Amino acid sequence: MASYETPRVDVNANGWGPTVLPEQFLNVPYAPFNKGDKLGKAADFVSNYAPRGSRYARDPSGVNAEFQYKHDSKEDATFQLVDTSKGTRPKTEDRLRPTWNQQRFGGRGGRGGRGGRGSYGDKPDPNGPTTSSAQLRMKGMQKQNKRWDRLSNARRALTFRRRDEVHVDRVASVMVQASWNLVDQFEMQQLTKLQANIPKSEDLKWCGELREFDASFDRITSRSNTRVHRYDDRDFYYVTTTDDPIIEDLAQQGEATVFATDAILAHLMACTRSVFPWDIVAQRVNNMVFFDKRDESNFDLLTVNENASDPPNQEDPEHMNHPDRLSLEATMINQNLSQQVLKTANGAFYKKFDEPNPFASEDAKPASGAYRYRKFDLGGGLNLVARCEVQGVALKKGKQQYVSTFALNEYDPKFPGSIEWRKKIDSQVRLRRFCRNVYAWCIFVCMWVAMCAGLDECSHCIYAIPTLLVRKKHGMKVCYM
Repeated sequence: MASYETPRVDVNANGWGPTVLPEQFLNVPYAPFNKGDKLGKAADFVSNYAPRGSRYARDPSGVNAEFQYKHDSKEDATFQLVDTSKGTRPKTEDRLRPTWNQQRFGGRGGRGGRGGRGSYGDKPDPNGPTTSSAQLRMKGMQKQNKRWDRLSNARRALTFRRRDEVHVDRVASVMVQASWNLVDQFEMQQLTKLQANIPKSEDLKWCGELREFDASFDRITSRSNTRVHRYDDRDFYYVTTTDDPIIEDLAQQGEATVFATDAILAHLMACTRSVFPWDIVAQRVNNMVFFDKRDESNFDLLTVNENASDPPNQEDPEHMNHPDRLSLEATMINQNLSQQVLKTANGAFYKKFDEPNPFASEDAKPASGAYRYRKFDLGGGLNLVARCEVQGVALKKGKQQYVSTFALNEYDPKFPGSIEWRKKIDSQVRLRRFCRNVYAWCIFVCMWVAMCAGLDECSHCIYAIPTLLVRKKHGMKVCYM
């Protein structure tokens, strides 16, 4: 006869219910899928049900509410779907109706009001008797209607301009390959928040010559007509860092660890204002770094209206207002101006340094100017040698001040939205602010070039063309800002 074994029962001396669960039932989650399941403890004498009187009906599931799943209808009632459908816009007879200021004809019964004289609805009868007051009222209404039409057309033009705004996709100067390894990158917000102070510097060498700056150019206005001459017989040099023989000698002497030019440093410092693509080549030789520009690039050409809301059109490469042609024109203007503002007569200040122009040959005629090689202490054992350019010397109160001149050129005064510089330069401050905003990139580059060269004075000029026919001859009026 089979024997019956009594199962093991755990006794809970401190309360009721089992004390130990079987291992196969440990950590088993439970989520009821049917609201009709009344699953819970067999008997629950721990949770107390507090009646609320006759204010609410008795909830029979209140005892086991802590252990059961309940559907919250109040929470589901707050759930709403977002309507993403596009609503229809009500049709109005006149979307460009006049504002309150434009329909200011007076109040009820007053002048121009409803029931008053000259109201908008009470138009004079053209077949009726004409009086002087009726004629004046008719002329006033016609003038007001013309004003409304002009405002409406301007508003429509502005709307179309925003809708049809052309976004030009700039082509990168260097195509990034997928095999390249990313070493580091800088965000635009980080670059815009950076601040730099000019460190301590010393002059290592001067090359070239310096002539006196003609102070009469500071007194030029739009009424005084001064044309810019061309200096085709002068040679201008734009030599990169590693091709400079002076920098090569300084590198062999161990004067610094970083070498660059003032133009390259200015591009780096003003990179947040740039719109056109450009790149710089960094070469490391032993423990030294050389910053160079790329061969056959437009790095040294100045830009025109680069930061303007309506930049020059890039569709027709043969057009005279193409960005490439404008850059070449602006570069030639600045070259000619740098020579015209210098005195060449006898008795003017002239200083020739021991070292001649390092890039000119014996039979060449280099443009007047000097190269200043400066050494900057960047801290942390880093020294920078930069080749800086100085155009002339101004004599003020018996002191010599280094000067360089930069120009902003007008390329199309008939362009929609533009201002004719010759007529507005002396009377409108708005034009000066406009030039600063349009040429923000160029002005920032010129500012950093001047700071690197240690200039005492930096003159900015405005070129206003008399007519488009003489534009190729560079017969332009000069006005200093």
